[in-house]
Amino acid sequence: MHSCTFTETIGRTPTSAHDDPAGGIVARCKALLTSSRAATLIAVAAAVVGFAASAAPAASAASIPFGFNDNGVAQGLVTPAQDALLAKEGGATVERITVDWQWAEPEPGVYDLAPYDAIYDALIAQGIKPLWVPIFAPSWAISSSTPCNQDTQDCRYPPAPAHDEDYAGLAAYFATRYPDSAGIEVWNEENLDYYWEPAPNAAAYEQLLQTTYTMVKKYAPNMPVVLGGVSDLESSDPNDVPLGTFLQQVYADGGQNYMNAVSVHPYPAQGTSLAQTWQAMATVRQVQAEYNDLSRPVWVTEVGVSTNGGAVTPQQQASMLGQIYTTLESPAYSYVQMLMIHTLVDPEDTDVTDEGYGVVSDSLAPSPAFCTLAALQGSSFSCPQ
Repeated sequence: MHSCTFTETIGRTPTSAHDDPAGGIVARCKALLTSSRAATLIAVAAAVVGFAASAAPAASAASIPFGFNDNGVAQGLVTPAQDALLAKEGGATVERITVDWQWAEPEPGVYDLAPYDAIYDALIAQGIKPLWVPIFAPSWAISSSTPCNQDTQDCRYPPAPAHDEDYAGLAAYFATRYPDSAGIEVWNEENLDYYWEPAPNAAAYEQLLQTTYTMVKKYAPNMPVVLGGVSDLESSDPNDVPLGTFLQQVYADGGQNYMNAVSVHPYPAQGTSLAQTWQAMATVRQVQAEYNDLSRPVWVTEVGVSTNGGAVTPQQQASMLGQIYTTLESPAYSYVQMLMIHTLVDPEDTDVTDEGYGVVSDSLAPSPAFCTLAALQGSSFSCPQ
């Protein structure tokens, strides 16, 4: 039997809107332990949360939800309040947030969700809806054939099939705990072994997608559940699976029946050409057409242009992101119903492959790209001249 702790695990007294001001969380939790773990999670969420709808600022002029793939808070670059304000000034109405399952639930049934509470509250206060992306199984949920100690190793594994329901339960918990969210995205770039060790497996992923979709819809029927953003990376790694191939495999297994949208990451190749971006979008539509699924919307949950290395200047980054924005907002791409730019705040002293994508510097100064996107969104933010 899994333990069910909440405020004791977080190490704080119940003081936020996400806690029970009467202090009855633990009692409720213990009373629910005789039911299934997933049902317990959702019952606790329903008892604890009790959110009221927040009055949001006026929506942007854009026709589709727009925002940033943004983990600046988790990286320690900004506070939740700073992050939400920057996103709002950039015209964001949605924000993509990674949920590191390893540390959100380091032990079965033990949760540390205080960081996500703070992010959610700050975003909602600015009229921005988070899209949650749970990823990376904790050590206790990984297959025994590929053990990994999350305390000492960089574990990037999916759950063992027997723990798919644990992942789904966490996703459903987020869907009920944070009801004004934009949705749940099931994993990230699952066609790359960097995110799905030891190697991508479309059949295993489809089962995780199906289990998660079913669980979330049981407890939050109106919460969108979308395919994990599939990467268009042109990789030399023999384990990585090309975008079109992986998507076909998921569709062949019936995955289209367990997603509200296809999510894709159509990054351009190095340099200033956007040809790879448009090819990735065409590939997605080709697969959808093959399976008579063209009515299903596409969410672009990551796309970005890096200035790292000098191949692209800040001005060129602004121009390229502006082109991506205006093209995906055009009638020819009416099937695109969400756009997320990677990323908001440029990371400092981190993995070099991720540097240069930020549209705000690590000193929080806006780049030409930030100013371009804010203007396209009709934001009232005025960039320095």
